[in-house]
Amino acid sequence: MLIIGIVLSIVFIILGIWMIFNPEMFWAFDHMFSVENGEPTEIAIIFLRIRGVLLIVLGVVAIYVLLSR
Repeated sequence: MLIIGIVLSIVFIILGIWMIFNPEMFWAFDHMFSVENGEPTEIAIIFLRIRGVLLIVLGVVAIYVLLSR
């Protein structure tokens, strides 16, 4: 169970980094069936980057909690 938690935490960290550096791709994935040839607004990109930071924090805290047992 520890290994699964650590792997999932690493996936969260990788996704968070990816969301920070390429938010347009995540926006396109999130809206692929609802918007045709649309572009994300600046606020949407900012919120995606904030979610990326939160995912990184979640992943780091989860690894810390899992390893401190």
